[in-house]
Amino acid sequence: MTPTSMEGIAALIHVLWSLEGPKLAPVNVEANHPNCKLMGAIWRYASGQNGLPPR
Repeated sequence: MTPTSMEGIAALIHVLWSLEGPKLAPVNVEANHPNCKLMGAIWRYASGQNGLPPR
């Protein structure tokens, strides 16, 4: 599952977010956890979108 493009990285982060991201609304305390912040940063860079990956 090695991505070969920015879209591939964004897709993997989307999957990781659904597995390991906050379980409630993304505005809760869990979204401030360092792991979630890191996934959000990678998502924004790879996808070119603002905010957090969709649930």
